[in-house]
Amino acid sequence: MGTQRPQRALVPLASGVLLAAATPPAPSPLLPFVALVPLAVYLMGTRTEARAALAAIRAGMLAGAVQHSWGLRWLPFTLTAVAGPAVGWLVFAAVLGLLAGATGAAAWGTHRLLTGRRPLPVALALPITWTALEWGLAHLPFGLAFPWSPLGLGLARWPEMLGPAELIGVGGVTAWLACVNGLLAVSVNRASVSLRARGAGMALVPGAAALLVGVLPVTWGFTRASTLSGEVAPPPVGRVTAVALAVPPGVADLDWTATAVDAAERALGGLAEGPTDLVVLPEMTVAVDPASPTGESQVERLRDRAAQLGVPLLVGTLGVEDGRQFNSAVLLSGDGIGAFRADKRHLVPGVERAAVVRAPWLAPVGSGGYSPGDRWPVATVGPLRVGVLLCYEVAFGEDARALVRNGANALAALTSDAWFGGGSGARGAGIAQQMAHLAVRVVETRVGAVRASNGGPAALFGLAGREEGRAAPGLVVGAVHAVPRQTLFVRTGDLAGPLSAFTLLLLLALRCRARHR
Repeated sequence: MGTQRPQRALVPLASGVLLAAATPPAPSPLLPFVALVPLAVYLMGTRTEARAALAAIRAGMLAGAVQHSWGLRWLPFTLTAVAGPAVGWLVFAAVLGLLAGATGAAAWGTHRLLTGRRPLPVALALPITWTALEWGLAHLPFGLAFPWSPLGLGLARWPEMLGPAELIGVGGVTAWLACVNGLLAVSVNRASVSLRARGAGMALVPGAAALLVGVLPVTWGFTRASTLSGEVAPPPVGRVTAVALAVPPGVADLDWTATAVDAAERALGGLAEGPTDLVVLPEMTVAVDPASPTGESQVERLRDRAAQLGVPLLVGTLGVEDGRQFNSAVLLSGDGIGAFRADKRHLVPGVERAAVVRAPWLAPVGSGGYSPGDRWPVATVGPLRVGVLLCYEVAFGEDARALVRNGANALAALTSDAWFGGGSGARGAGIAQQMAHLAVRVVETRVGAVRASNGGPAALFGLAGREEGRAAPGLVVGAVHAVPRQTLFVRTGDLAGPLSAFTLLLLLALRCRARHR
C-alpha cells in the first residue's frame, strides 16, 4: 500500500468490526450510523497515495471479510448440516469471497468518485456506491441474488427508526445511513486536521449536518409509528394464528411429514380461546406430494383438524406440477386443498436447487432441487387477503411489495428454522436476521405479518414493525392490521438502488473517458 503506515492500513478493520456488530441481533441502533466512518476516512486519505486504487480495494475487502465472517457465522454450520462438511465449508468460503470482493469493488468505486478533476463529497460518494453495492447483490443473475445484509437491517430491532422505509424502502434507508456516515467521516477528518494545526471549529459544520440528517428522519419515524399502534391504529383486517413446531432435523426422510403433522395436531389441540380466521403452519409441514399415498393420509389428518376448528389452514407443502417440484404453500379447509397455491420464487442459492442436500424440510431428496415459482397469488379468507413469503423470500422487499400491490392486507412468512439447529449459539443469529427482514417488510408496506416456523419462533408483527407476540414452540394468536392506503414504497418500489447503480456507472464512465483524453 505504498508508503502508508501499517497502523493506518488497519483502519478499515474497524469498519468491518462495526458492520459485523450492526448485523442483527445488533446491540445498539447507533452502529449503522457510524459503521462506515473508519472506511470512509481511510478512503479520503487514499486520494494522495501511490497505488491508491489497489489500497482502496484491499481496504474494502478487509472490511467486507470481517463483516460477513461474523454476520454470517451461522452459515457454515447450517450448510454442513444439510450438505456435509466439505460442501458446506466450500460454499461458505465462496460466499465470503463474493461478498468481500463486492465490498472491495464498492470501496474502489468510492475512491474513484473522490478523485479526479471534479471529486464528489464523500457524503455523496459513499451513499451512491454502498447503495449500488446492495442493489447489485440483490439482483445477481442465475438465482444468486443475496440481499441478506443491508445496512438498514441493523435498525430492525428499533423499527420506529426505520420509518422512512415506507417511503424509500430499505435501499433508501441505506443511502440515508451512508450519507450520515460520510458526513461524520468529514467531521472526523477535519477534527484530526484541527488537532494537528491547533485550530478549532473545522469539524463543527459537517458534524452538525450529520446530526441533522440523522435525527430528522428518526423523529419522523417515531411520530409515524405513534399513529399506527394503540387506539389510533387502523382497525384489524382479521385474526391469525401462527404455529411454531419443534420437529428436530434428524428425523428420517420418510418419517418427517408424519412427525410434523403429529406436532401440528398437538399444537392445534390447544387452540380454544377466541376466534381466528386463519391458522398458518410452517414451511414444508407436508414435505411430500399431497397427491401421493403418503401425502393423502397426512393431508386427511390436517383436513379433519381444519373441519373441527372451522378454520382453514395455510400449510407449507411440496408442490408438484408438470413433473416439476416447488416449495409451496396451499390453503386447506374441511373440504380439502383449495385452488390457492403459492410457490417460492427466490430459492436459497446453492441449496434449494442442489441435489446434494439431504434434508426433506429444505429440498426434495433425490432430485435436482426445486423449480422457482413465477406468480404472486393472494389467498382470500373472509376479510383476510394473505400474501405468502416462504423462508428466504422475506429478504426481498420487491416480493412483499408485489403481494401488497396484488391486494394482500396481511403477510404470512412460512419458514423452517430446523437447519439453524434450534437457534442456539451462532445459529441463533440466522433466525434473528430472518425475523429482522420480516420487520423491515412490515415497515415498508405497513401491512401486519405473522411468522410460522419449525425449529424457531412463531411471531406476530404490528404495523410499526414491532413484535406483538412470540412462541417457541406453541401458538401466537392475534389481530393483523393494514393501512388503508398503500405506502409510497409499495406504489413506486425501490428507486434508490437502481438510481444509485446508474449514477455510479455514469460517473465512472465519465471519469474513465476524461482519463483517456
